[in-house]
Amino acid sequence: AFVGLKNIDILHFTSPNETDFDFTKAKLFKNIKTIATIHDIIPFLFPDKLLDPLPQNVRQTFEAQFQMALKADHLIAISQATKNDLIKTFNIDPNKISVVYQCNHNDRFRERNQAEIEYLFAKYQLPKNFIFNPSGKDFHKNFDNISLAYSLLPAELREKYSLLVQGYFPEAESKRRKELCQKLGIGQNVILTDVSEEDVPALYNTASLTLAATFYEGFGLSPLESFASGTPVVAGNNSSQ
Repeated sequence: AFVGLKNIDILHFTSPNETDFDFTKAKLFKNIKTIATIHDIIPFLFPDKLLDPLPQNVRQTFEAQFQMALKADHLIAISQATKNDLIKTFNIDPNKISVVYQCNHNDRFRERNQAEIEYLFAKYQLPKNFIFNPSGKDFHKNFDNISLAYSLLPAELREKYSLLVQGYFPEAESKRRKELCQKLGIGQNVILTDVSEEDVPALYNTASLTLAATFYEGFGLSPLESFASGTPVVAGNNSSQ
């Protein structure tokens, strides 16, 4: 329910795929301008990996919500890369899209004091030196190729720098990743961990560097968060990052 709807001039949908009603057909929105923020269109760029596996009803809902968002009076893209993708993939008028970049959360991602860093090392029993890969279960995070690249490093570098992969992984995906690392001969050097969200900012501080070599990003917050934490970054140049 919308309270005081008559006093609204602009309605901004910050996460279009969480919009559960069709505002394009609602009479209440006849005189209200609408804006939708588009973070990325990654599922539409890799449909075989991210759309085809979905149950038909889930995919239909997802696509319908997205198409509805594109009908807003104006769109905000969080990077030039996302704006270019919208123009190329959905033939959106460039004048309908404004680029508004994301920013760092200064209260979360910043350089930490030594006590905070030592606490994190002790809490999670982290290795002395490690490469931090903020990951996740999704295909575009590129875990398989990152693991392969890491396995090609000289053995002495792998012994000195572990690869710490942070994110939530379903049991089947966690098992698959561990088996892949064993096959590549790096099982003893790769750590898969689900560090609590509150500790992730400090984790950037404890890392020797952050590795963000994903397939694609609409913006790619990880490099920005790492820089804000004073940690160098290795990232791809295939999209916004």
